[in-house]
Amino acid sequence: MPVFFSHLNQPKERVALSVQVISSLNKEQVHSVEMILGCNGAPPFVIYGPPGIGKTKTIVEAILQIMRKNAKILVCAASNSVADHILDKIISNNVIRVKETEIFRLNATSRPYGDLRPDYLRYCYSQDSVFRCPPLNALLLYRIIISTYMRNPKQLGPVVYSQDAVAYGLGKSYLERLFDCKHYCNEDESFVIKLGCPLPEWLAQDLEEEEYGR
Repeated sequence: MPVFFSHLNQPKERVALSVQVISSLNKEQVHSVEMILGCNGAPPFVIYGPPGIGKTKTIVEAILQIMRKNAKILVCAASNSVADHILDKIISNNVIRVKETEIFRLNATSRPYGDLRPDYLRYCYSQDSVFRCPPLNALLLYRIIISTYMRNPKQLGPVVYSQDAVAYGLGKSYLERLFDCKHYCNEDESFVIKLGCPLPEWLAQDLEEEEYGR
């Protein structure tokens, strides 16, 4: 079985970049944004914490800061409500102007058309009141794409149909594979930060069982 993210054994040094924040953030949230902007390699920077701790606010700030770099951004949320909330925060900010043609809210075809606020529909693509994905050439024009994709693997794991993908370890969620790497499970602050809380219970239990061979 291949070892995922084996290059993390010798990660590139990450340096927090000082930024002029757009939103009102606390010191911990500002540091998280600075670490995200300081990423100079493929390994992602992970932020986690309980509801109400400011994760979405921090992520939106990071998105707006990255927009200043003229980059393209894929935002993957755990639910439609979170994805819609992120969309709302981005388009309602008063500092970085985001054009309607720059941001796209990708919805599953199974989502009821009436489930989305009418004023958000202009950021979506649909046919006959059914949400669709636009043609690839149109999709590539957007600077920000917001979708519902990532989930807690203890609630809903990945559905993998390809046996080749299973053989290469993709039957385990991306988040779980990340935390199999020492820099994440050891809470290396160059790769992961907890906003005012310990490791998630499901993750802490998994790591404990793995460590003691249960």
